[in-house]
Amino acid sequence: MKRQLFWLTSSRLLGTVLQGATLLIFLRVASVAQIGVVGIVTSISVFAASLFSLGVGRFIATSQARGDRPAVSAGLALNQLSTVALVVVGLIGLLLSRLTVDLLIPMCLLWVALAIEKNLEVSLEQAFARQENVLPTVVTMVRRTLTLLLVLVGLWLFEREALWVYVLALLVGNSIGSALVHGSLARQMGRLDRRLASLKRALLNSRHFYVADLSNQAASLDSFFVGLFGGTAQAAYYSSATRLVNPLRLLPVTIGTVLLPFAARSSLRQVRKAVRQVAAVMIALELAVLLSMPLLPELVPLVLGEHLRESTWIFGLALAGLPVWGLAQALTSMLQGIADVRFVAITSLATGVASVLGFCVGGALAGAFGVAVTVLAVSVSRLATLAIRFIRLSRNE
Repeated sequence: MKRQLFWLTSSRLLGTVLQGATLLIFLRVASVAQIGVVGIVTSISVFAASLFSLGVGRFIATSQARGDRPAVSAGLALNQLSTVALVVVGLIGLLLSRLTVDLLIPMCLLWVALAIEKNLEVSLEQAFARQENVLPTVVTMVRRTLTLLLVLVGLWLFEREALWVYVLALLVGNSIGSALVHGSLARQMGRLDRRLASLKRALLNSRHFYVADLSNQAASLDSFFVGLFGGTAQAAYYSSATRLVNPLRLLPVTIGTVLLPFAARSSLRQVRKAVRQVAAVMIALELAVLLSMPLLPELVPLVLGEHLRESTWIFGLALAGLPVWGLAQALTSMLQGIADVRFVAITSLATGVASVLGFCVGGALAGAFGVAVTVLAVSVSRLATLAIRFIRLSRNE
């Protein structure tokens, strides 16, 4: 597991740098209105992706770890069908929205690009569970590098078309990455099992994962509620800060992706040791974040530009919540891996409801800052609940 974690974390770290650079370039050259709309559409698309994912990502990982090839095949087929549904419903929603023509087509392309990204990330769960290092590393590096290069070249040629350049670069980069993933899966899995009985069985067995994923992603509606209560400008300040932090979430996500199949095939003693190691890393990261807080008032405007100075403390809250969220993700994976999926689903549902209610109250009272405080508070409560559950299970071994 350590070797796989090293390779995947290294590639994701470099991929995070490339993704962050791409996003930073867009934030510096795009208008506040464009940043706000992209943030709102991205927020909705992330939640919609979970709504249509049906929990098959975690189901594929656990099935692969247990050697259930038919279940993996049905899960991958279900992922393809759900992605098609996500694209169709999303495009219909955008066409029915009040977006102006100059924003409608770029947002439709952005939706398709994000749906493709969701599909390939779920498909890669099978490779993670097989302890495959090469494919995830190659896919991450190719699509992140290609996206950054396309943004740089596109802005050099069409400097006034930042929005078009950004969404087209994402679309091309994610499409190339998807082609690599599905080409590999076609060679390994052959024809996927699309029989109705198999799809129903996969859907039934993934239901607890689905509830957990969907509830956890309720937090991704944060930018939507900021825009709803505060308008496009507030959404721009919020999304510019949080989206700059979001690429860093790839590291905890990678750790959680590796830990789930590891927990499914390991003893509780080995799982406890892994949790302690992850907790030590996250605590060290939290201390580093807290020590860096005095630098933010000068650093954030320098990086994002003076037009986004109001993002400073939103960025600080999002950064402080990252290690908390990361450790909660690791515990979620561990508990799902040791078959405590029902408790994880119930906890996720509760925190999802709390997130939405908090967004409404926080957004109405304090706009973007109130929503940022809600995200941090919900993350802390979720971590505490999962940690108590894991400690109790460990003592009952």
